[in-house]
Amino acid sequence: MVHQISNELGVRGYVGVAEMIQAVGIDLVMILTPAATHRAIIEIAAAAEIDVFCEKPIATSLRDAEEIVARCQQASIRCFYGSSYKYLPAIRTARELIKTGTLGDAQLLSEVVVSGNGLDGYSPLPFFTLPEKRAGRAG
Repeated sequence: MVHQISNELGVRGYVGVAEMIQAVGIDLVMILTPAATHRAIIEIAAAAEIDVFCEKPIATSLRDAEEIVARCQQASIRCFYGSSYKYLPAIRTARELIKTGTLGDAQLLSEVVVSGNGLDGYSPLPFFTLPEKRAGRAG
C-alpha cells in the first residue's frame, strides 16, 4: 500500500526505516518519532553505521538508554541528543537571569511543561513516565 500511494503522489515511500536506509544514501538518521520507537531505529542506524540525531527523550528507560549508548559505541557511530526547548524564549530568559546573577546564586532550576488550552485545559506532560507503547507529545 505504501508503494501504491507513493507512486500516486510521485514521491518515494518506504515500508520501514531499514528499507529507507538501504534504498537511499544518507549521512544521518534524524529521529523525531515516539520515544518507544527510538531504540529500534537507533539499532537499525547503528547496523548501517550511520550517525544519529535523536530528539528527547532518547529512551523510555535507563536500561534502554544504556544499551543504546553501548550499541552506538560498538558500531563506532555518533549518537546526538537534542532538545529544542533550550531555544524557547522562557528558557533563554531564565538562563540569562541566572548567568547575570539577577536571581542570586541559583542552585537548582526546574521547569514544568504544560499543555492544554488555557488554565482550564492544564495538564503536565509526563515525558519520563510514558508507557512503552504510548505516542507522547515529546516522545
